[in-house]
Amino acid sequence: MGAFPSLRNSVHVPRFGASRIYAHSSKQIEGKRMAKRADPRRLRAAQTYTVPELARALGSSTGSVRNWIRKGLPALTSRRPTLILGSDAKEFLTNRKQAKKCVLRPDEVYCLKCKGPRKFFDNMVQLEQVPGKPFRIIGFCATCEGVASRVVGETQAARLDRFFEVTRNKGDAP
Repeated sequence: MGAFPSLRNSVHVPRFGASRIYAHSSKQIEGKRMAKRADPRRLRAAQTYTVPELARALGSSTGSVRNWIRKGLPALTSRRPTLILGSDAKEFLTNRKQAKKCVLRPDEVYCLKCKGPRKFFDNMVQLEQVPGKPFRIIGFCATCEGVASRVVGETQAARLDRFFEVTRNKGDAP
C-alpha cells in the first residue's frame, strides 16, 4: 500500500452534476453544490449548529464558517465541538449582507471594476430599453473608464435628463 488511502471505495464524481458523492477511505458523504451566497433564511433561530452542520445547512464550506467565526460570528469555542447559535448566525449573515449594500444617488452608478459608487464620465449615458425588460443606462465610469450600467424604472428614466446627457435607442421616443 502507498501513502494514499484506498481508492477501492471511491465513486466517480461527475464534473457538472447537481449532486455529488465523495469518498474518503471507506466513508462516503453525499454533498450538494455549494451556494454562491449563504442564505440566512435556511437557518432555524432556536437550533444550535456545529461548524459542519452550519456549513451543510447553508450550502457553504466548513472553511467559510471558520472564516466567519474569525471575522466575528459569535460561537462557543471553549469546548469541542464548536457550537453556533442559529439566531447568532442569522444575525451575523444578515448584517454582513446589509454592510455590503450601497445606496446610490440618482447621478451615480455602482462600478464593478472600482467596486464603489461612481459618476459617469462627462455625465453621458445611453438609455436602452428592450421590450419586456426594464430600462438600463449605460456609460463609462469617470474613475476607471470601464463600462458601467444601472437598471432604472420608467419614472426614473423620464427624469434622467436632469442629471445626464442622454442618448436613446433608435426606436425610442425622445
